[in-house]
Amino acid sequence: MTTDTDRFLTYLRQVASGRDRAMSAADLHVATGITPRRQQAIIIELQERGEIVCSACDRKPFGYYVPTVDGEIAPYLHQLRQRRNALATRIAGIEAQRPGLRETRKVTPPLRIEPSGKPEQAQLELVS
Repeated sequence: MTTDTDRFLTYLRQVASGRDRAMSAADLHVATGITPRRQQAIIIELQERGEIVCSACDRKPFGYYVPTVDGEIAPYLHQLRQRRNALATRIAGIEAQRPGLRETRKVTPPLRIEPSGKPEQAQLELVS
């Protein structure tokens, strides 16, 4: 039995292969019966499997597509980087207003060798 994920990828490869054949989520919904929300989840699943599915929102045709050459991936990466930078700016602005909400992470120092010769883990410290 084929999963939604496999069926969606097969359809994209057949119909939306290449940037110039991108398909909107609405058109994909009509063609496959897979809702736009489920399409987004499937694309994440596919990316975790190592498949590349791009989205085009800079010029027509808008929508999802499977790239056929690296040149079709570059604009998508640019779009993702722009989103990442915009989010980082928004996060920094909120954290500046509310320093207590800054994200902290644990930093694990390397093992240290005690005079006894036994390795000991140094204490964890929070770094903001």
